[in-house]
Amino acid sequence: MPTNKSAAQYAQEIIEKLATEGVSAFIEKPQDGKDNPDDDFWEGEFILRVPAWEAKDGSLSRSAVYEFIHSKLAGRGDAGYVVGLPGISYCDVYCYYPLSVERGENLLSSDLQVWGAGSKLDQFDWSEAVEGDDSAWWNGWDLPTELEHLPKRVGTLALVLSYTIEPLPAPAPFTEQELIDKIKTLKIGSGLFCHSTDPNDRWTLRLSESGGLELHKASDQSVTPITAANIDEKGRLVLGNHILKHRCWGY
Repeated sequence: MPTNKSAAQYAQEIIEKLATEGVSAFIEKPQDGKDNPDDDFWEGEFILRVPAWEAKDGSLSRSAVYEFIHSKLAGRGDAGYVVGLPGISYCDVYCYYPLSVERGENLLSSDLQVWGAGSKLDQFDWSEAVEGDDSAWWNGWDLPTELEHLPKRVGTLALVLSYTIEPLPAPAPFTEQELIDKIKTLKIGSGLFCHSTDPNDRWTLRLSESGGLELHKASDQSVTPITAANIDEKGRLVLGNHILKHRCWGY
């Protein structure tokens, strides 16, 4: 699909795609002397209206878009909603928060994360997937350079509606040696952040004098040896039933 099409051409394709989904959309043009309640969202000569996907102020609703993506993933924790257009060096992957999947929770659209750190699916990294930020959404996401000539709403929907459902790799398991090697790259005496059972307590994974791993707790200055036995069947670093580190959190 060429990226030099006009906004009107993209909008017409969006209208047709939404119609196949049972969602009504249409092009509205400004009328002389008419005060529109959603004037802030007019870009160019028309606005693409999708009433079922609009907030009360007339803006494109992120929650509605996420509900659509959620409906297409149908609760599959092993798959991603991959967004992209031919000719664009850009790839977004919408997927569920891995811990929600692992815990067997009833997945909701609010569990969706988005990865947009690369241009190809084979660059996907769980640690780079983040929650959608409402403050970064203004009538849609910022558009890639190739689509900056389009109104944001049109560009966002053109991307969202050009998707495939693709299998994603499971989060890679940690290994004891990997963690040791990572700590060796840090400043002497520092360590890797670990999630504490108390948000006011700082836990770090450091190297012991013998070169192994140990967990330091700031509150009581205690030290707990950490070995391969602390990596569970899902590849997470744990202490008892508590998850210290998960691949989706990165380092």
